[in-house]
Amino acid sequence: MVKNNIQKQYTQSIKEEDFEKLITVYATEDEANGRKSQKEINFLYSKGVDVIEVKGDHHSMLTKDFMGYIFRNKLN
Repeated sequence: MVKNNIQKQYTQSIKEEDFEKLITVYATEDEANGRKSQKEINFLYSKGVDVIEVKGDHHSMLTKDFMGYIFRNKLN
């Protein structure tokens, strides 16, 4: 699946007004999905995306506590 989608530019298919509805989460040491560059982070902030940085690796974003935080603070 990743191989088939790696070249797609999803930011080009998102309507401008929909960026502010997005939440993105990334881990500072994420080897599985790759780390976000400062350029990517700046782009997301400039579009009004809710950017959440997690200290740790890919699995740091998948803990029960973190998912609870997202649910309580970002999805309500």
